Amino acid sequence: MSSPVILISPRGLASLAEWRELWASRDLAGFIIRRDLKTRYSQSILGLGWAVIQPLFTTGVLTLVFGELVGAKSDGVPYPIWSLAAVVLWTFFQSATSEVGNCLAANMGVITKVYFPRLILPLAGTVCRLFDLLIMLGLLVVALVAGHGALLRAGCHIQLAALWAVPLALGVVTLAALALGLWLAALSVQFRDVRVGQGLLLQLLMYASPIMYSSTSDRISGIWRTLYFLNPLSGAIETLRAALFHQTESPLQISYGHLAMGATVSIIGLVGGIWCFRRAENLVADVA
Repeated sequence: MSSPVILISPRGLASLAEWRELWASRDLAGFIIRRDLKTRYSQSILGLGWAVIQPLFTTGVLTLVFGELVGAKSDGVPYPIWSLAAVVLWTFFQSATSEVGNCLAANMGVITKVYFPRLILPLAGTVCRLFDLLIMLGLLVVALVAGHGALLRAGCHIQLAALWAVPLALGVVTLAALALGLWLAALSVQFRDVRVGQGLLLQLLMYASPIMYSSTSDRISGIWRTLYFLNPLSGAIETLRAALFHQTESPLQISYGHLAMGATVSIIGLVGGIWCFRRAENLVADVA
């Protein structure tokens, strides 16, 4: 006599039962987060120091190449601090996208043996990288304090009235990383090329974001400027810099329109990413 077969299929994003099931599995999400954090820093000499070393090293390279050799414009702000603000957001976006994009492949052994809401994996991966983001934001605060004199000489000061926009910028980058990661994770189930091309895509996004150059460049104009700010990172980085490096006569001004464009793209991408991810769940076991 054959055993009954139970088929679990996606119920759709509008199903309340789907989200109740995800909430009921929050303890599992907490376990995965603790496991990933312990695994990442176990048997590591520097441990949490890597969350500081990576943005510092990247900032140093950008300062040497683009700040000193190329002479890239930094809107009147000392280039090292100006670039560090963008590098912090970029490092988080890059690591979170990679973490989410590889979540299915990295947990294939568990996925093929027991059922649980698969969305826990990308959500847990994002939360783990938020932990690193907090450390990097602490580094940015230390840099602002250490470079306070240089910032004053450049006529820069923190725009206290606009600091509330900083969490919005961080939120947009988080949503964008989760959205892109979900698309990559879902597509990598069927197409192995996606895992190989993931690094190339992130590299292109880095050059398409105002990390080593200013978003106020005259070369970004017209329709190209509109397309440029459809990249959620562009508006988020612009917002963070404008809040931290305010000048009386500065080209750095917070554009809530650019931030809203990035937020809209992130939300649409996230909804589509969740839909695609849920549809790819039942294919994981077949390609494992």
